Formats: sequence, C-alpha cells, structure tokens
Amino acid sequence: MSAPRRFFHGEFSSDGMRAEHRKMYKASGEFRHPLAGEFYLSGATIQAYRAPANLDTAYYIAVPVALVPCPHCDGTGKIELATELQELKRRAKNLRDFTEANK
Repeated sequence: MSAPRRFFHGEFSSDGMRAEHRKMYKASGEFRHPLAGEFYLSGATIQAYRAPANLDTAYYIAVPVALVPCPHCDGTGKIELATELQELKRRAKNLRDFTEANK
C-alpha cells in the first residue's frame, strides 16, 4: 500500500471551522504509530489530525505544507477566474481572426 499523494486539510474543530486555518498537510511516506503531537492522516474524507497522545494504531504520518500566496487571489481566497477567462476568450478570438485573415 502506498502513501496518499495529494494535500489534505487539517482537522475540523467542533464548530465546523478548520482548527488550523489554511494549513495543508501531505503524507510523509511513513506508516507507523503517531507519537503525541504528530499529525496523521485518517477518515473517510481524509484529513490531518494531531495525535493527542501516542496512538496504538498505525497511520500515515502527515507533515505541514508551506502555502505560497496565490497571485490571482483577492485576499479572501477567492480566485478571480471570470476576468481571467474573459481575457483568454478575447485572445482566442483574436488568434482565430488573425488565422482566418492570413490563410
């Protein structure tokens, strides 16, 4: 069995908000018993949990991933795709017009 190969959110708190806002985790590749304070991956919808104590069950160990700010974000985490999509459509139309004119 190989380790999951994508990024996972941190655990949810009881009020439904992410306990560790905007933190993402990935599998380190280790499959072992997590020690107290380490993050591990678990759940039907996989997410990272912090071990409250040394656990008796083996899990994939998780490590935090450094997030790089997205140059297309407006600060709220929403990506301004509509404007970008309009620009791409305009460029595609210009390219089609140019190709047709130069046949």
